[in-house]
Amino acid sequence: MFYLYVLAAAAAALVVWRMRAPADLRINRRYLARFMTDSTGRGPRKVELVRIPVWLKPAELEEHAYFHVEADFTDGSTQQATVQILYPLESLQREREQQQKPLMAEDFNVMQNPARLGGHSQDDAAKFKEDPLRELTAERKLIEQKTAQFDREVEQLRRLNSCGDLFPRLIAYDRAQHIAILTPVGGKRLDTVLHESPPDVRLQLLQDVLVRLAVFHASSGSLSLDLPSKGTGVRLADASPRALYVYNGVVRPLNYGQLKQDIVLLDVIELVCDPAVQLTPEEEFDLLKYYIRARFPAEDDQSAVLAELLRLAVHYRA
Repeated sequence: MFYLYVLAAAAAALVVWRMRAPADLRINRRYLARFMTDSTGRGPRKVELVRIPVWLKPAELEEHAYFHVEADFTDGSTQQATVQILYPLESLQREREQQQKPLMAEDFNVMQNPARLGGHSQDDAAKFKEDPLRELTAERKLIEQKTAQFDREVEQLRRLNSCGDLFPRLIAYDRAQHIAILTPVGGKRLDTVLHESPPDVRLQLLQDVLVRLAVFHASSGSLSLDLPSKGTGVRLADASPRALYVYNGVVRPLNYGQLKQDIVLLDVIELVCDPAVQLTPEEEFDLLKYYIRARFPAEDDQSAVLAELLRLAVHYRA
């Protein structure tokens, strides 16, 4: 009986620790040594992980978790990266929770539901007496679908990396673990950085990202991305300051997998006209012209594009 109490206490401590822990247990020194080494070929001696906050729309599932990794090595060097983890059963987990059913497979997001570490109860098992194989088959099918989607998104990132410096670069992709390792985007969102920065720094950050956004808009049409056709060009999944991150003074989007075919000028409006940017009307107008000059440097008459941006700005605020 004493051992049962010890095991129960250990299980409770593990659950509490996982609830407080900011990272996935798989992201450790041994795992990262496969992809991050120093000048002597050794893996990191110390790793620190910080969960990157991701802004989600209402009812949007958090199928991906992101971490900022800082690795120290024995040769005195330091490397940083962004680790992206896909939890393919998140949607099914939400559905099962609503139906009070557990998942059969073990590929679930422990950060969203740490209590699952304790296993299934007898009541849980009873719910699957009728046809547990059907439930397990549904989970495996969903894992296959989400893995194939992640494959497409990673391949899309490879193409995006070939046409500019807007997105993080792919370092490695572990298909079996549903993990992608990217160059660092940082752990702070652009809206937070803008709020904390003086006006000249805010302006510099916005000008820099608008130039790289213009390069992306001008070249993305040649990438042959498989996107739903709803417009004339490729634009970001979300260009608002809440979806962009700052690392070493460089602004980058984190979501590279949900690009859409639409009116690309909406990216500029979502960024420049967002209330979090805190621009005066004059500063906003100057930034719109700044983007136009970067996007269409050879055109003498840029008034038509400026008029379209101003029209979209009015529509955005309506």
